[in-house]
Amino acid sequence: MVNKRELILASTSLFRIQQLRELEIAFRSLAPQFNEESFKSKKLPANELVKALAYEKAKSLQSSFPNSLILGADQLVSLNGEILGKAGSAEKATQQLLKLSNQSHQLLTAMCLLTPDKTFEHTDVTEIHIRKLKPDEARQYVNKHQTWNCAGSYKIECQPALIIEKINTQDPTSIVGLPTFTLVNWLHQVKFLTGFL
Repeated sequence: MVNKRELILASTSLFRIQQLRELEIAFRSLAPQFNEESFKSKKLPANELVKALAYEKAKSLQSSFPNSLILGADQLVSLNGEILGKAGSAEKATQQLLKLSNQSHQLLTAMCLLTPDKTFEHTDVTEIHIRKLKPDEARQYVNKHQTWNCAGSYKIECQPALIIEKINTQDPTSIVGLPTFTLVNWLHQVKFLTGFL
């Protein structure tokens, strides 16, 4: 792989960092300079909000790195139109997981790549059906895997078969945080990647 320009990940998410490391792509991880919570108060529909958050995260670093490729991403859970964010505590995470129990929801993962002359945007929509969970099962899962900082209060990489019954997605990597199938296509288009290795 030949990198001609710097790639900056506008995120400090350990999951997204690991995804890029697994691709053996050279990059830097920086926190976006953007007030996410104030933006969420605009009450946009889930598909618009997740796309806007990914864009704004990338955009917040563009003036400091005008010649770089800047990658922003965001992820939301939508249950019948209601947005479920990060629970923030074990108790709230347990309640959130029980709310998802025995029904399907959408996991929306948006990604935006800003280059000096082009903007790429993509939103992956994954349908996930959570098994019927008892309160003790949800509580044990949340406490074992510390999922209160994850949208939906679950982690796809942590015993997913215990809580998930079915997944319908075009890109399973999007569930972790970055739709890397699409990302690799973009990086080839802008000649950031040439060849396989």
